[in-house]
Amino acid sequence: MMANVLTTARTGDSLWCGLWGFLTLFFFVVTLRKNLCLQTVFLTLAITFFLLIGANYSAQCKKAAGYVGFFCGCSAIYTALAEVYEVCVCVCVCHGVLCLH
Repeated sequence: MMANVLTTARTGDSLWCGLWGFLTLFFFVVTLRKNLCLQTVFLTLAITFFLLIGANYSAQCKKAAGYVGFFCGCSAIYTALAEVYEVCVCVCVCHGVLCLH
């Protein structure tokens, strides 16, 4: 068991996912003054990175990372479309309620 953990740790996957997780968590803190869509994207992305660290050691973490990552991707697509819609039609749909400018 210990040899398996050391072999996995030597690949650097955990370190890279940890680095990206903390960077994304910092981006989440920056988005606290922005809209809820961006907060959702960055928080779920940070959670995904931290689950991917556990995915090196557990199949359940790998499965959870897949689900959370899928939700993050869907949230990112929604955020992008909402931003484009807001610019083109001048209707805000990204704050959770429909507000006209």
